[in-house]
Amino acid sequence: MKIIKIFLILLMANAGIAQNSTTAKITNINKNGLYKIVLPTQIRSISKEDLSDFRILDSKGNEIQYFYKNTNESIKSCDIIEFNILSETIVPKKQTTVIFENPISNIDSLILTIANYEGEKTYNLSGSNDQKQWYGLSNNNELYDLNSEKGLEISKIISIPKNNYKFLKIELDDKKSLPIKIKKISNNNNYKTAFSDLLPVDSANIKITEIKSEKKTRVHILFDYEQYLNQIKFDIKEPKLYKRFATIYKIVNTKVKHKFIDQKIELIGFELNAGSKNVFNLSNLHEKDFYIEIENQDN
Repeated sequence: MKIIKIFLILLMANAGIAQNSTTAKITNINKNGLYKIVLPTQIRSISKEDLSDFRILDSKGNEIQYFYKNTNESIKSCDIIEFNILSETIVPKKQTTVIFENPISNIDSLILTIANYEGEKTYNLSGSNDQKQWYGLSNNNELYDLNSEKGLEISKIISIPKNNYKFLKIELDDKKSLPIKIKKISNNNNYKTAFSDLLPVDSANIKITEIKSEKKTRVHILFDYEQYLNQIKFDIKEPKLYKRFATIYKIVNTKVKHKFIDQKIELIGFELNAGSKNVFNLSNLHEKDFYIEIENQDN
């Protein structure tokens, strides 16, 4: 009997099915060797995240050896470029200024690693080629949801206008709150490449509602079954110039003081910006029913 090892690539999950178990047939296996197979989406959606309930069987029902590699692992291990922080200047009750080098010719996002902080921070971003003359890139941006439940720090991906300045500067507003600590600034130069093999999710029921009284747009996304989601991309046709803060959240019915109430649980926050691609990593979000809320404010 031939023993064929199967190498599995886990991609973004698509629509699942309601059964507790399901099967799919592997074809074109005609010789011993190592095969790379995209896991069928019908199976991925109802499997455990670690695939501990997944089996491959031969024609006689014998289990076949395999190992798998999750796409998320390649995302974490691909080329992360850490920037050299040149200076950090704190003016008490005014602002914190962080200047760092940019070795990337075209950059449109940053990864800020921040020590846990309970609150929000407004910041401005500017660029320079000589650290003398600075030019504005974006103003009055906001960092929020800065407290990690699992660790001592949190990483936030922020979109920035595409540029090639040799130096970048972040100015954080400390007028109404204490400074925060930016421990590291980096960029994932292979971000797009890492996600190039993801599969689209086509079975969502999407409802968009404009709430004029709250100056918000709410997008309700509902699948037939829970999905593993790794990425979300926004294609915004109008207006041509925009900047919006958005939050992904879910509604959880919980018992509080002998009665059940709906509670809003935030999952991730990000900024939609006309100067960026508006592609965001969801880190294997596993949900069936969730919302995207966009802050329109007065613009």
